[in-house]
Amino acid sequence: MKSPNLSLALIFLFLNTTISLLSAQTDSIQQVINQQIWQAFQESYQAYDYQKFNDLHSDQMIRINSKEIRTAAVYKQKNKDWFVRAKAEGYQQRIEFRFEKRIATGDRAYETGYYKIDAQKPDGTSSTHFARFHVALQKEAGIWKIIEDWDSNKINGQKVNANHFYQSENIDDSATGISTIEFVKIQNNHQEECIFYFENNWKVLRELAIEKGYIQSFRLLINETMEEEYDILLITEYRDQEQFDQREEHFRELIEAQKEGLQLLNDLQAEAFRKSVRKMTVKSQG
Repeated sequence: MKSPNLSLALIFLFLNTTISLLSAQTDSIQQVINQQIWQAFQESYQAYDYQKFNDLHSDQMIRINSKEIRTAAVYKQKNKDWFVRAKAEGYQQRIEFRFEKRIATGDRAYETGYYKIDAQKPDGTSSTHFARFHVALQKEAGIWKIIEDWDSNKINGQKVNANHFYQSENIDDSATGISTIEFVKIQNNHQEECIFYFENNWKVLRELAIEKGYIQSFRLLINETMEEEYDILLITEYRDQEQFDQREEHFRELIEAQKEGLQLLNDLQAEAFRKSVRKMTVKSQG
């Protein structure tokens, strides 16, 4: 007669092995989806390659936004018209994705999350846009295609913002990078002095940090709408834990090497024009 404890142990071992295998299969599917859909989406979107971009979408797909439902033919034609015009006129655009939920079974998948678009007009003015997306995918002739695409810039009447985006999961599941994010509110209507301060101090230090290999990248984003709790978003990205742990030492070195000292506009001190309303440290899921 078999021991009850042994039987239970075998059952748990079987369940754990099955769950691990299913998880590995799902991870493998999502890696393929990353390559065939999301990476190709980002590349073609930034390059204004409407043929590659449209090819990511099934000819039976539907595109849904807050105003209408578009068929594949209408959606693809609008993509072509915009990409051709924008590229000719000198527009620039870049899109990034982060995920809230990713489900894949067989030849079908469903993914939800947030995206961020950084855009620049030909006159040099720039803007950042955040929104939430729901996408259904299916395989056609062995290749993943977008079959349904819905997005919205609001959740329960509230605008999607940087908080939603950066608290979601990075597209690169294998990444181990760390990002620090600071939300800044401009004080006393001193927009000019505040932006000058960050562009001539914060930004300069990070450009030097990249040259030294102290950080991976950085972004200084201006909220053009001025309707959120923040006006400026400061993001510094570190390659790994070691680079992150050395950040204070490295920035101290760079600050001490600055001969010009702190750059200020109209001799206005920082406390008069800026307020840090929130700070976050985000670690990519490994």
